[in-house]
Amino acid sequence: MPNPFGGFGGGGGGGAAAGVDSFEGRTGVVTSAEGDYTIAEMGDVTITSVATDQVLAYNGSAWVNTSVGVATNAQTGTSYTVLTGDRGKLVTHSNGSAIAVTLPQSDSAGFAAGWYYYTCSIGVGTTTITPTTSTINGAATLTLLTDQCALVVGDETNYRAMISSGGGANATLSVTRPNVTLTNSVATDQDFSSLYTIPANTLVLGTCISAKINFQWERGTSTATWITYLKLGATKVYTSGAVNPADGLTRGGMMEFLICGTAAAGASVAVDTMRTESYNNDNAQNNTAQPVSLATNGTLTIVPGVTFSGTGSTEVYRILNVIITLVRTP
Repeated sequence: MPNPFGGFGGGGGGGAAAGVDSFEGRTGVVTSAEGDYTIAEMGDVTITSVATDQVLAYNGSAWVNTSVGVATNAQTGTSYTVLTGDRGKLVTHSNGSAIAVTLPQSDSAGFAAGWYYYTCSIGVGTTTITPTTSTINGAATLTLLTDQCALVVGDETNYRAMISSGGGANATLSVTRPNVTLTNSVATDQDFSSLYTIPANTLVLGTCISAKINFQWERGTSTATWITYLKLGATKVYTSGAVNPADGLTRGGMMEFLICGTAAAGASVAVDTMRTESYNNDNAQNNTAQPVSLATNGTLTIVPGVTFSGTGSTEVYRILNVIITLVRTP
C-alpha cells in the first residue's frame, strides 16, 4: 500500500509511478487525512483500553500499549502463578497464611531472557516463590518475609533475585508473653508449647534466628537439678548442663538462643545453635554437638523445654516473654 501520509496522484505521467484511482472514497489527487490509517491496523500491534500517558512496548510477540511507570498486581490469595503479563509490574502478596507462588521456567513462552518483575510480601504470611524447573539464586525456592521485596530477573535458564533488606535484615518477627510454667511433676523431658514457627527455607547460610526468652526460676525445697534444652521441630539443637539453684528463691533472667543455617536452601539443613544469658552460668554451654542436622528445612517450630532430675512439683520453670528476630545479611 502507498504511504497513506503522502499525497496520491491520479494517473501516472512524466515517468512517475502510477498513482491510485481512489483512496478512502476520495478520487483524484488524494491528500492524506486524519483517520486514513491507525496504529491499531498494523499486524503486530494490539491496542486495548487506551489510557492517558501510555506508551507502546514489545511484550515478546506484539507491540502493546502500557502505562508509564510500574503497574501493580495486588494478590490476596494463598497461591499465584506469575503471568508473562506481569513483566515489569509489582506483584504484591498479602494473606494471613503462607503464600505459594509458581514462577514459570525461564525462557519458556513469554519468559525470554531478560524477563523481570518486582514482588513484595506485604502480609503476615510468608511468600515462597518456586520456579518451574529453573532455580532462583541457585536454590529451588526463594522465601520473602513480611515487608521484604525482590527484583526477579530471568537469564534464559534460571532466575536471579535482588532481595531488599526491608523487613528482612534484623527484623523482629514476633513478640509474645506466654507466661507459662512447667514443674518437676515428672523426671523426664517436658516441652513448652511452640514459641514460633520458622518459615520454610529460612535457615540458610547467612541467616540466623534469634530467640530471646525472659524466664524465671521459682525454687522450692528439693535436690532436683534442672537441664534446659531447645528443639527445632522434634530435634534438640541445644542442651544445657544441670543446675541446682538455691532453695526458696525466685530468680529471673534472659537467655538468647542464636540458631544459624550453615548451607544453601535444600530439603534438609544443618544448624549451629548457641546461647547467651544475662548472668554467668558455666552450665549454659551447649552439650549438644554442633552442627545439628535436621531432616527438613520446611517449617520448623521453636520449642524450649526442661528436664528435672527429681519429682515433687516443688520447682517451677516459667517463661514470661519471648522475642523472635531474624538476623540476615542485608
